[in-house]
Amino acid sequence: MAKLYIFSIGGTGSRVLKSLAMMLASGAHQGSAFDTIVPIILDPDVSNGDLERTQDILMKYQFLQNYAQRDGDEDDNFFGLKIRTLDQLSNDMNTSVSNHFRFQFGQKTDGSFMDYIHYNGLNQNNQGLIDLLFSKKTLNSNMEVGFKGNPNMGSIVLNQFAESKEFDMFYSTFSRGDAVFIISSIFGGTGAAGFPLLMKNLRDEQADNPFASNNPEVSQSVIGAVSLLPYFKVNPDENSQINSTTFLQKTKAALSYYSGNVTGKNGVDYFYYLGDQESENSYANEEGGKNQRNDAHFLELSAALSIIDFMHIYSNASKPEVTQVKEFGIASEGGSSLHFDDLGPETFRRVVPNLSRLFLMNLYMEHGFGARKTRKVQWQQPQNGGISLKKLDGQYRDALYGFLAHLRQWLKEMKDNNVAFAPFHMERNFSNALQFIVNHPPEKKGVGQPPESLKLLDEYNIKHFPPIKKGYQSAETKLLKLFESSTKELIRNHIKLS
Repeated sequence: MAKLYIFSIGGTGSRVLKSLAMMLASGAHQGSAFDTIVPIILDPDVSNGDLERTQDILMKYQFLQNYAQRDGDEDDNFFGLKIRTLDQLSNDMNTSVSNHFRFQFGQKTDGSFMDYIHYNGLNQNNQGLIDLLFSKKTLNSNMEVGFKGNPNMGSIVLNQFAESKEFDMFYSTFSRGDAVFIISSIFGGTGAAGFPLLMKNLRDEQADNPFASNNPEVSQSVIGAVSLLPYFKVNPDENSQINSTTFLQKTKAALSYYSGNVTGKNGVDYFYYLGDQESENSYANEEGGKNQRNDAHFLELSAALSIIDFMHIYSNASKPEVTQVKEFGIASEGGSSLHFDDLGPETFRRVVPNLSRLFLMNLYMEHGFGARKTRKVQWQQPQNGGISLKKLDGQYRDALYGFLAHLRQWLKEMKDNNVAFAPFHMERNFSNALQFIVNHPPEKKGVGQPPESLKLLDEYNIKHFPPIKKGYQSAETKLLKLFESSTKELIRNHIKLS
């Protein structure tokens, strides 16, 4: 099986990775040729709130994935696809390469741009050239929180990754059959600068890249990318260098450059464009740091789905001669929010059954498992080989509940955002928990009202538990496998998704 290296650039890249983790946890990758993804986050803003949250999600996913390797049936598993860091691929935990997904910038980026380029050490002629290229405001800009929408500044700083330990390890672990995917925005600083620089180093064997000659497989590999066009605004702030009114200008300039330097022969193989110019969504004007923690957005989920789409295309197609450009559309007829029925047929098939299963498990873990009324349920009796909440490994329990809390927060943020995406009823007090999918009520079985899903799920868990009890060693693995099987059958039997 192959590895997919995902270069995630800037805050937008981290938010897309968050959505991708939710999709992979649900099993939406089923049928692809990849068994491992390797996220590499490029963001000089080390305290970025979006980055920190994504790293926590990825590490919790990794911990849970350790219990998801079983019997060759990973294709239908929760947390079935492996997520690895470059360090973990090397099997050398003593290396100085980061084990937390984020690229470590060698030269410090916590001072001014002027200090970074050693402006005061330049001769008068070179200082004059720098003054022509950069404004005083840019030269004095502190880079601790990134490039503040300045791709010209970012292109100089980000160029150092081509000589980094991480890039060396990327080349040394890359094998024939592996592929690359790049996530970036096109209207900011870090993403707009990093994407073309990265492409240059990946494709050009003659580029200023000391590792390219060590592994020619990289330059010949299949590369996919998604660029997010403007899909939100920031509130006006005269003290901030970020201004929404410049987003469209920057996008046009970047697209013009991409057409001659990123796409075409020997460029990106599969290129996804996403944007929402009509969005009225506006965020606080945070230049970076812990406060840059934007709410999840449907466009970021769409970008994650472009990675899922690439994973399936790669499984069934050869490398194209020229760039294949793809777009994402929805079938909405308007309204205040989007639901599952607004998705196209292929996206619906990949997303809805899987994400619904994970959300249903979340409902049970939040409201059913370990509750007083369920303590005597057969499959929860440890003396009979059952699964007890208290007897689960503490780290596993924290990782599972922590990941599911991230899932609920992610869904809530998309529901409250503009454009809103609200596929599930998020209320806690509905009388029939099977009514959790918007526009897809449970089907009646026989006479009377549909059954309550948490009680019904216990019945399915009891039905599926005997073979799971015999076939899997740890209670932690049994729990994941049990809910994979029971939620799948429950939804198939009681909710019409077609």
